[in-house]
Parts: sequence; C-alpha cells; structure tokens
Amino acid sequence: MNYRKFLIAALLVMSFAVQAKDITITRLTCEMQEGLVTTSDTPRLGWQMSSPENGTRQTAYEIEVRDVWAGKVVWNSGKVKSA
Repeated sequence: MNYRKFLIAALLVMSFAVQAKDITITRLTCEMQEGLVTTSDTPRLGWQMSSPENGTRQTAYEIEVRDVWAGKVVWNSGKVKSA
C-alpha cells in the first residue's frame, strides 16, 4: 500500500515538473512571513516565480495542503486563474 502512495506522489510531482519546466518557485510566504505561521483566518499565501526564459508568466495556480504524516489532502484551492 505504501508503494502505491509513493507511486501516486511521484506521478503528481512528475506532472508538475512537466508543466513547470525550468520555472523555480521561491520565497514561499504565509501572512508575508517565511517559515511556520499560525493563523486563524484565511491565510494570505505568496511566492516568487523565476524562469530563464523571457516572457514566462503565471496564468493560474493551485495550492494543496497535505497532512505530512497521513499524506491526506487537508485543503485544496482548486485551479485559480491569476496573473
């Protein structure tokens, strides 16, 4: 069963890598702070994207939060169109 979860996780990571070739996401923030943050409201999330190619831009995003130990999805934003 663990092998199956690993395989599914690997396929998800590989599909992201194909869609985001040569794009690097850095400076992940929550409430404008890097690292662990506790919030009781809807958190404001942020990131910086860089690419070696000129004209690369973000057209949408999807954020998924998982329980690290159980591997279960806790929350998913769904695909959100965004510049």
